[in-house]
Amino acid sequence: MKTILIVIILLSLVACREANNKDSQLNSSKRKTLQDKILDSNSIGTALIHHAKLVKEFNDTISTEIDSNYYHLILYNVFHEGTAVKFIKKGSTHFMTVKTLHPDSTLKLKTYSTEISKDEWDMLETMIDNFDFWTEDQFTYNQVLDGYYFYLEGNRFSNNAKLHRVVGRGSPHYDKIGALCNYILEYQESLMFQYKQTNR
Repeated sequence: MKTILIVIILLSLVACREANNKDSQLNSSKRKTLQDKILDSNSIGTALIHHAKLVKEFNDTISTEIDSNYYHLILYNVFHEGTAVKFIKKGSTHFMTVKTLHPDSTLKLKTYSTEISKDEWDMLETMIDNFDFWTEDQFTYNQVLDGYYFYLEGNRFSNNAKLHRVVGRGSPHYDKIGALCNYILEYQESLMFQYKQTNR
């Protein structure tokens, strides 16, 4: 009787292990199909043109010759609505500007601007670095109906060298840059709420 019980337990354990292996393989293949597609060199040019058009639509042109650190995030959806958030450091002063685009409203473009603290600027740059903005894939997209785009541009002077980069994501999945863009949007919302409370 003990032998039969041990055999049943062993068979159950083997069956459970095989089921777990099948589940993990299925989840792995699902993850692979949800991975964003990395754009090839031809498509990168198209993405950069799209980014430039959106910068103009938000009336947010930044000269490539600017000699200060800045980060510029654009969220834009297929309904032609979006948000542009710009953080700029000029000398020892730091600014945040938020523009909201609503094509159907009377006031198409709403703007809010405020000075922010050095600590708030440092927190932003820590996010930029922690999410590997300077090294992750430049452009990826996941094609979906009713999708949206993120474009994040960064300019930084560091150790007498200038870093400049634009990255883009289309409705991203499982992606550091997509997460970074979402965190920056949440961050600007909390800063805007804080500063509006103090009437700045």
